[in-house]
Amino acid sequence: MKLPALTLLAMAGAVSVLPDAGAGEWQATVSGRNEMVGRAFVDGGSICLDDRIRHELDSMVPRFAALEPDQIVKVEAFSRRGSNREEQVRNSLYLALEAQRYLRTRHGVKLNLFLAAAPDRDPTGRDFVRIVTIPDSFKAVHVSEVGPRQR
Repeated sequence: MKLPALTLLAMAGAVSVLPDAGAGEWQATVSGRNEMVGRAFVDGGSICLDDRIRHELDSMVPRFAALEPDQIVKVEAFSRRGSNREEQVRNSLYLALEAQRYLRTRHGVKLNLFLAAAPDRDPTGRDFVRIVTIPDSFKAVHVSEVGPRQR
């Protein structure tokens, strides 16, 4: 499916920026803030998952078990491959999709996994997949009924 360039760029610009910790480091959980589950770098010449990145994703699975079942998880990726920004965003989303598919099929991850193109590149210039939790702002909303229900 080919998305219009404007849609792809809007999707890339709408994601939040999370300051990177070092590779393999885990940021402390702070209520109402993003938490990094993990980050893996792509070393191959393609945008597909190689053995190294699969191993990195495998090592993140125990961290998923520690999360609440209704936790929102964002799988974001960055790819510098492509002749223009539209192709880079498309390839980034494809890389995130491949990581999501791998986690679901290989490990049966049932959490809410959302895909995003990472808005920032790694200082080393390498492609990566980053997995972060994001706060559920709807949990703070309280609904109360006023008056009798209408039928």
